[in-house]
Amino acid sequence: MFARNLCFSALLASTALVGLTATAADSAANDQWYFSPGLGVMLFQHGQPSRDGADLSLRAGYDLPQRPISIELGGSIAEAKEKASPNEASGGRQIYGIWADSLFHLQQWEAFDPFVSAGLGYFCSDHHGLPEHDDHAFMPRLGVGFKYTLSEGVAARADWTLMSTRFDGSDVFSTLEAGLDCRLDNTAAAMPPPLPPPVAETAPTPSVQDLSDQVDKYHAGDLAAGADLSKLSIEMEFGHDVSVIDEKYYDELDSIAQVLKDHPGSIALIEGHADRTKKSDKAYNQRLSELRANAAVHYLVKSGIAASRLMSKGYGFSRPKDAGAVDLVHGNPEDRRVDIFIKNSGGKGGEEEYDQHLKTKKAKKTTKK
Repeated sequence: MFARNLCFSALLASTALVGLTATAADSAANDQWYFSPGLGVMLFQHGQPSRDGADLSLRAGYDLPQRPISIELGGSIAEAKEKASPNEASGGRQIYGIWADSLFHLQQWEAFDPFVSAGLGYFCSDHHGLPEHDDHAFMPRLGVGFKYTLSEGVAARADWTLMSTRFDGSDVFSTLEAGLDCRLDNTAAAMPPPLPPPVAETAPTPSVQDLSDQVDKYHAGDLAAGADLSKLSIEMEFGHDVSVIDEKYYDELDSIAQVLKDHPGSIALIEGHADRTKKSDKAYNQRLSELRANAAVHYLVKSGIAASRLMSKGYGFSRPKDAGAVDLVHGNPEDRRVDIFIKNSGGKGGEEEYDQHLKTKKAKKTTKK
């Protein structure tokens, strides 16, 4: 029994260690730190030495970029009663705990985010208040819960966590908690780093402001016939409250960069967009859409495109893809996107070049596999 307990504890501990290692490697890319105070109850089974008692907890967590995994370190204190007899309680017990958990999100990029958790904890108690009359023990943790976004940087959460020392059924106890996740300036942390110096130009470039005015006419349905303007359709969706580009869209952006390289006199306008729900804040979503556009611009500059050839604009939730299909309850993930307009790339020819570059990249990946 001890060997099985030790092996299972080591497995969960290694899960937390892998997550923390990945966190250290990714922290420079996008800081997704949060802290979470919680209040609930510690639940004991019949026949255990303690009665149910109030539980106060505090967690510090980190969302791994582009992965549905979070790592949390936490601590708690519970006030329980001693079971002097089946019908009598006497004396108070303090139960302290610290733990490391990995959270596996089922739909992390949505407002409603259910998850399962696994980890390892250490608990101690005065008067041998833990199950089996232990006064301290390492124990695996397994739980379920959910988060629900309330506003910018704040989400409600609920957790139910089971803990055990011997896995024989008699020593299992649990915590049931409700609390808040408070993010540490999430959108500011998501802002891309400063753009590198512009790449030297071999040909004069037209004004990106002129392109912006032309795109405004395009949206108004008043674009002059024959205008050399390409709109490249990229289904580049972003998760809820996220401005970091998922690596699965790198091929699309690389193909955009190649079109711009093929036409040294071309320029591009990158539009950022956000979706809308009943609780959406206009100013916050405006800023988030600007961050999304900036993220795409930064990627293209890193790919060798001069910053002077690029312009970014955010439109918040004012320009949904389908105004008649806006879902104010669940939001529209397809509206968390970036649209890219290119001028002087040969019109439809630019769109065809983009399609060809993208097909070539995907074909090379398929061949390597």
